[in-house]
Amino acid sequence: MDSKKDIIFILGDGGMMGIFVAGVLSEINKRSRGRVRAVYGTSSGADVGVYFVSGQTDVPLRFFTEYLTKPDFIRKNFLRYLLKIFFFRNNRHVKIPDYINVGYVADVARNSDCALDVGAFEKSEIEFHVKVIDIETGGPLYLPAKTNVFEKLMATSQCGPLSTSAVEVGGKRYIDGGTVPSELDLELVTRNPDKLFIFVQSQKDNQLSKMLLYPLYLLAGHAISILYGKHLGKKYIQRLFTDYTAQLAAHKNVVFIRNDLRYSSFCTDKGKLERVYRRGIERGRIAAMPLISA
Repeated sequence: MDSKKDIIFILGDGGMMGIFVAGVLSEINKRSRGRVRAVYGTSSGADVGVYFVSGQTDVPLRFFTEYLTKPDFIRKNFLRYLLKIFFFRNNRHVKIPDYINVGYVADVARNSDCALDVGAFEKSEIEFHVKVIDIETGGPLYLPAKTNVFEKLMATSQCGPLSTSAVEVGGKRYIDGGTVPSELDLELVTRNPDKLFIFVQSQKDNQLSKMLLYPLYLLAGHAISILYGKHLGKKYIQRLFTDYTAQLAAHKNVVFIRNDLRYSSFCTDKGKLERVYRRGIERGRIAAMPLISA
């Protein structure tokens, strides 16, 4: 592997485990930032990546532990939320609050002590893209996000069935690009053999857990059908066990940095989150060593 290649980050989703991505990027920022040309992020990976681009790598730790642990972001009782969608979707007397409050994430990034430095973000030479799914076509894509960044962060953070409304950007409606596995990243790697791709995965894809919780995933797929269209619900179920990791790893210009701590995507325990962040720093340090040795 040519360690002198320009770096492109692919930052995966994973809810609260996005704090692992934050740890990795804080370490890479110290050692190899000058080599990074682009960041492609999905959901919480994008929420962290935007601060890397702006040079605010100290912010995400506070963003996750002080703000996203509040009930303003993650509400309780997922099963009750799904049942309301199935049985009370069209009942105007029953309010269905989103399980994940996407607007809250954007508000924190705009109006708190974790506010994004928009000027520094826009001036940065590092490209920034967010992964979404167009609900009309069902197709995944990366939106260039140097403009209208908060709208696009909301779109990629929409979390499939965990929010009842798609996010409109430029007249089109989008949901989280990680809702359905796709070959989008594989295509990106194949088109750019001269770049070094670093995939940061905040959670390992656990196929056994999916098998054990398959009835719950079926419910989630049905909810997606109700909320965004049968074509997306069907694709969600069909691709539930799809994993492109092996195909990506076969490329010599790909490096994976994975979180090996198995905490929930909805974890709000600050002690556990800080531990995941420190693990990200450790993994980032190990990954950065061969990059700066050349």
